[in-house]
Amino acid sequence: MTYIVKTLIFYIIILLIYFIASQYNMKNKKITYKVILILTLIMSSYSIISTAHPYVMDKRVYAIKFSKDIYLEQVKSESTGLYYLEDNMHRITHNPDILFFAVAFIYTFITLVAYKKSKRAKPFALLLLLLSEYMFFGFYQLKQCLAIALVTLGMVEHENEHKVKAYLLIALAIIFHEAALITIPLLIMLKGSDNKLIRILEYIGFILIVLFFYPLTSLLVKIFIKIIPSLAYQLTIYINDSGNFITDINFLTALKGLPFYVITFVGLIKRKELIEKIPNYDKYLTITFYISITIILSTYMYWFFRFGTFYYLFAFILAQELFENIKDPKNKLLFLILTVGVLLGLGIKLWLQYYFIYGGV
Repeated sequence: MTYIVKTLIFYIIILLIYFIASQYNMKNKKITYKVILILTLIMSSYSIISTAHPYVMDKRVYAIKFSKDIYLEQVKSESTGLYYLEDNMHRITHNPDILFFAVAFIYTFITLVAYKKSKRAKPFALLLLLLSEYMFFGFYQLKQCLAIALVTLGMVEHENEHKVKAYLLIALAIIFHEAALITIPLLIMLKGSDNKLIRILEYIGFILIVLFFYPLTSLLVKIFIKIIPSLAYQLTIYINDSGNFITDINFLTALKGLPFYVITFVGLIKRKELIEKIPNYDKYLTITFYISITIILSTYMYWFFRFGTFYYLFAFILAQELFENIKDPKNKLLFLILTVGVLLGLGIKLWLQYYFIYGGV
C-alpha cells in the first residue's frame, strides 16, 4: 500500500505543475521564477520519498562514491561536472541523500526554466514531458540527468537565437556526460533538415543505422575514440576487447517508444497540411524521428534510448502542435490515448516495478 501511495504522490505533483502552468497559460503567460522555485522544491523532495534504503541500482554506486573523499578522483575521471559539484558539496556534507536531493533540484529547476523560456512550449508539452521517463532520470541518473537538462535549455536558447549561451550550456552538459556530444551532429542535421534532399538522406540514414546497427556503430565508436581517447574509458562496459559494441537484443524494449512513433507517424502524414502553419516543422519532425530511432536501437543495447532523452521537450512541442491541429474528435482522443495515456501507463508500471522489486530508486 505504501508503494502505491508513493506512486500516487508523484502523479499528484505532476498534476499540480500542469494545473499551475495551465492557469498561467490561460492568461498568455509562463510560470514565474518564484513559482518555478516552489514547484522545483516540491518535485525534488520526491527524491527523498523515492530513494530506497539501503541504496539500489546506480544510486548505490553514487552513494558510495559521495560518502568519502577518496573516491573523488574516480568521480572526476567519469564526470568532471559531477566531480566539481560533489567536491563543493563535501564542504558541507557527505550524506548521499543531500546529493540526490540537490541533483533532482537542479535538474527540475533547469527543466522548468527551459519550459518558461521556450516560446512554443505550452502546458500540454510540459505534461507529456513530466509523464515521460524524462523525470525519472533526475532521481537516479545523476551525470546524465544534469547533461539532459542543460542540453534541453541549450536547445531552447539556440531556437531563441541566443547561440553563444546555447553553445556554453551544451559544452557544460558535455562536461557532465559525454553522451551530450551527440547534440553537435544533431544541430548540423537540423540545419539541413529544411532541404528536401538532405532531409530524405537523413531519414534514410536513420533507417540504415537500424538495419546495419552493429557494423556502423562499431565503426563510429572506433572513429570517436581516436578523436576523443578518453571515451575509451567511458565506454569500457559497453564495448568488447575488439572495440565493438556488446549487444543484447530485446524487442520488447521498443514498445516504450510508442508515443514517439505516433508523433513521428502523424507528423509525417500531416506534413503537407501543417508545414506552413507550424514553424520549423521539419526540424521538430527530424528530432522526433531521431528519438524514435534511438528507442528502436535500444532493442540491441538497452541504454541506447538515452541518446534521445536530451530532446524530449521538442518532440512533445511537436505533439502539442499536432494535437491542436487535429480536428476530428475521435482522432484527437486516439492521439491523446496513444501519447498521454501510454506515457502515464508506462510511468506507473515503472514506478511500481521500482518500488515492489527494489523498494525505490
